[in-house]
Amino acid sequence: AGGILIAAIGLSGIYLLTCFLMFLWGAGGGFFINLNQTLVQGNTPDNYMGRVMSIHTLGFLGFAPLGSLLSGGMAAAIGASEWMAVSGTILSCITVLIFLTQGQLRRME
Repeated sequence: AGGILIAAIGLSGIYLLTCFLMFLWGAGGGFFINLNQTLVQGNTPDNYMGRVMSIHTLGFLGFAPLGSLLSGGMAAAIGASEWMAVSGTILSCITVLIFLTQGQLRRME
């Protein structure tokens, strides 16, 4: 849903609709972060918790500057709205691909 919302934000030309979509995106992101953290910690043995959480944090926070650099460059090259639409579409396609090929992730408790 996050990728779809990002693409919709990029395609939206109506200010209030964009604000509403950004609210949904932020609320969904907050839900995802909490769920993701819970699943990672719940499925990690205690003796590996520090190592796993450090890699998890690196993935979420450490690579954000690289993504920002890419997004800034692409937005400058093709336009911010267009890049939002393209990146949201790419994210949605990757999500569907993972959903279709990684069945064990859907069964995670």
